[in-house]
Amino acid sequence: MPQEKTDTIEPVASPRAWPARVPETAGVVLAYITCAIIWGTTWYAIRVCVSPSGFSPFLAAALRFTVAALVFACMWPLGVVRAGNASGRNIAWLVVAGLLSSLGFGLVYTAERWVSGGMAAIISSTTPLMMAVVATVSRTERVSRASVAGSLIALTGVLVIFQDSLQASSTQALAVLMLLGSVATSTVNNAILKHNTREQNPMFSAAFYSLVCGLVFWLLAAVVERRPVAWPVPLVPSLAVVYLGIFGSVTAFVAYFYLLKRVRLMTISTLVFYPPLIALGVDALLEKSFTPTPGTYLAMGITLLGVGVSLFGPRGGRF
Repeated sequence: MPQEKTDTIEPVASPRAWPARVPETAGVVLAYITCAIIWGTTWYAIRVCVSPSGFSPFLAAALRFTVAALVFACMWPLGVVRAGNASGRNIAWLVVAGLLSSLGFGLVYTAERWVSGGMAAIISSTTPLMMAVVATVSRTERVSRASVAGSLIALTGVLVIFQDSLQASSTQALAVLMLLGSVATSTVNNAILKHNTREQNPMFSAAFYSLVCGLVFWLLAAVVERRPVAWPVPLVPSLAVVYLGIFGSVTAFVAYFYLLKRVRLMTISTLVFYPPLIALGVDALLEKSFTPTPGTYLAMGITLLGVGVSLFGPRGGRF
């Protein structure tokens, strides 16, 4: 005799459990806003570091990550920087991520000698679009039509930026290519960190990551640049280094690793949309040595439009 079907009712969380979710939700929102604001200002700070009166690119990055490592070292006795459930394999992947990130940061620091922070931020905002392309080509994930359309729009903007930069100077065009290279390394890096840092304390992940980057850049500064630190040290670039070390590396990285443990990778990828808007505002207020043409601003707008369509467009149709 067939049994009658009965409706199943999904259990509803008790109202007493709701307050427990509030701190984590608030933490995610706070971490997201922190990353967006800090990353929106670091582009101009990097440009100040590598200005003619500042440091060479690799040395500037080495000083930044040394400041970050020292801050984490000071926090170690407080017991907040602990490995948690990190395995040897997780730490090995952190080393790989640090090496890849060092390559990306090296390209950014070098490129910002010739382009503004706002332009660098706009080009770097195409990271999720490259992710969509990789996912489509490798058939690891079905990508929405909005992502494809946004990628094509953003690609048009980047090509216009490159053409406009090429007309200005070959070094600016080279800088655009360097920034695209940093986007590629960031795409791979995000996937590595997402899948291999879930069980680790965000403070430990950020501390170890900063240590690896610092060591790599000191080696590069010694072997490639071979330039001694100027004395007396330049004041404004030095303040920019401290800001990047404390806020750009310690505060933002801890917030970023916190997000990696709690939200989807595509949610994190939306972070690339807001920092460029902040960076352009900072450029408008503070940038003096680089003046984009109207065509450059138009190209930046096209690129941001493409990123916006890809991230916030309808998710319905897929390829």
